[in-house]
Amino acid sequence: MIPAFSSPWLRRAGIALAAMLCAVPAFAAKMEISTVFSYANSDPYDRANLYGFNHAPNVTVLPDGSLIAAWFSGAHEGDIHQLILQARSTDGGKSWSAATTLVDIPRKSDFDPAFIVKGKKTWMVFAAGRWNRYPWVGRREAEKAQIGLDSYRLYVMESDDSGRTWSDSVVAVGKRGFSCKNGIVLKDGRILLPVYDDSGGGKWATSMLRSDDDGKTWNWVGQVLAAEGKAGGEPAVVELDNGAILTAMRSRDGHIWFAQSQDAGDTWAAPWASEFDAATSSQALFRTKAGQVLLVYNACKPPERTPLALRILDQKTMKWGEPLEIARAPAPGQDVWSSQVAYPSITELADDTLVVVWTEISLAPNAQSGKIMAARIKL
Repeated sequence: MIPAFSSPWLRRAGIALAAMLCAVPAFAAKMEISTVFSYANSDPYDRANLYGFNHAPNVTVLPDGSLIAAWFSGAHEGDIHQLILQARSTDGGKSWSAATTLVDIPRKSDFDPAFIVKGKKTWMVFAAGRWNRYPWVGRREAEKAQIGLDSYRLYVMESDDSGRTWSDSVVAVGKRGFSCKNGIVLKDGRILLPVYDDSGGGKWATSMLRSDDDGKTWNWVGQVLAAEGKAGGEPAVVELDNGAILTAMRSRDGHIWFAQSQDAGDTWAAPWASEFDAATSSQALFRTKAGQVLLVYNACKPPERTPLALRILDQKTMKWGEPLEIARAPAPGQDVWSSQVAYPSITELADDTLVVVWTEISLAPNAQSGKIMAARIKL
């Protein structure tokens, strides 16, 4: 494993024991938990293990009202055979179909599927590149272009039939880039997807992938970096009542960093840190049909990633309400050096039920397990 933040993904799991659990107060809610996908073989050294480690899910409601969840899967994070799996639900997340392959680019590691839905059209954006330099791809100039962070590009594909069929994937932008969270459709019809990249000096910076023409073209716009480079990676995004864009960014200082844009992501005001503790992890933002802005995140100090909690934003004061605990990682067993529930995604059904998906991870020297979980929540 490599040091934290030297890769956008390979160190997500690089945290110490999660035995120290954080106490989270709760408000009233009805909750049902289900398993989206679990794979029995978790040995990263076993050649027969194809789907043991599952991570970074996103979920959305498709135009036909069904749910789709997608995530990356392999024997371990960064596996050269890593692909993107999907599962569907036609009963509002109570049960899920068998997982099938959604994306598998040969000789690349496919990462972080993210969805956007507008009208009858659905887009999926994901990142793909190659982390492992073996077998060698050529001389040093070829290796620099085809291996490591510089090899990663953002790809986009679309569906007009609620994900039954998809277009071929195409490169969204001709520069290095990474996705993590679902995009949104603004009130004016433009599309925003939060993206990020190393802006130089090892500091991750948030930007937006924006389309002004319903996905025909995509433009990388804006940049926001938290104070002293503490944050900027794996952003989530939401539109507020006043039309401002709010982004939440992963940080290394025990807080979530937020920033606002008044011009659809072109420029950003000075960022600020959350008043509450948060893990070095990814979080989700979501705006409900009723206008509530929700945050799902790890309500704990680093290096833990448990529990997973939800807060509601008071848009007048820009303060977050008390947290609702959604999930808590199992107590780590022998040799387990990390037990976590992390990387949430959230969507809303027609009857106002919220559906949250996340990954439940257990890491040990000879077992690296990640399974995809879901909750139906009625606030």
